[in-house]
Amino acid sequence: MRKVLLTMVGLLFSIGMTYAQSQLSGQVTNEIGDPIQGATVIVEGTTIGVFTDDEGRFELTVPSGGENLSVSYIGYLKQVLPINGRSSMNVTLSEDIMSIEEVVVTAV
Repeated sequence: MRKVLLTMVGLLFSIGMTYAQSQLSGQVTNEIGDPIQGATVIVEGTTIGVFTDDEGRFELTVPSGGENLSVSYIGYLKQVLPINGRSSMNVTLSEDIMSIEEVVVTAV
């Protein structure tokens, strides 16, 4: 009897965890609409994050309580946007003129 009860509790817990998460997808572009490959997309306050693909697209699982999405890329201003239960989000990053002046390129 105890085994059955523990199994049922475990099953209910795993079902609850499944519903407590949602999928979020979207695309990251620059101001003229070009996709940004390799941008970092993170659910703030968690370790959940991905990089955008060749077309600037991303997809990740947002846990319950995930409130903000942080999107960043070198040479662009970081965006922090509220998720608000959305399943799709497109992000446009603006160039960070100040950080571009700080980039140093070295050759070997």
